[in-house]
Amino acid sequence: MGRPLNRPPISTLALGSVTLAAALLASCFALQKGGLFPEDGNQIHLEFFDNKTFYRDLQFVLTERIKSEILSRPGLHLTSKESADIIMGGRITNVRQRVLTETDRQITTAERTTISIIVELTDARTGEIIKTVKLSETGEFVRSFGETLQSAQEEAFYFLAREAVRQLEQDF
Repeated sequence: MGRPLNRPPISTLALGSVTLAAALLASCFALQKGGLFPEDGNQIHLEFFDNKTFYRDLQFVLTERIKSEILSRPGLHLTSKESADIIMGGRITNVRQRVLTETDRQITTAERTTISIIVELTDARTGEIIKTVKLSETGEFVRSFGETLQSAQEEAFYFLAREAVRQLEQDF
């Protein structure tokens, strides 16, 4: 007679089946028709951001970055103030630069810039401020890699624009 097969007891199989069924039920989710952005909030009017710092023309770079980010998002459209559902605006509140490393002769080799902004979303019909958010992002540059302060600022503006446009998404 052959050796008996090593099979798990029936109770272990039942417990495994119940656990698998529970895991499958827990992983189920409901789908909802619609997009990430509210139906009545996809027409955006973008105002130029104000600049409360001594660094000139940064508001134009930030506004252009946010414009590009809005245009890259399906479901969002830039429009005139009269046709808008939401008006997006704000201001640059702070630009801080810090030296990370320098040579013996005190020549900066790496630096970090941190840019802080306030984003305001306003209901275009009522004029009521829907959301105010403070955002801050950092960009770094290393001179030996051919990077500059401008490239560090561009990096910070890229992430600020992404976060600013995320504020238009629905709250779940």
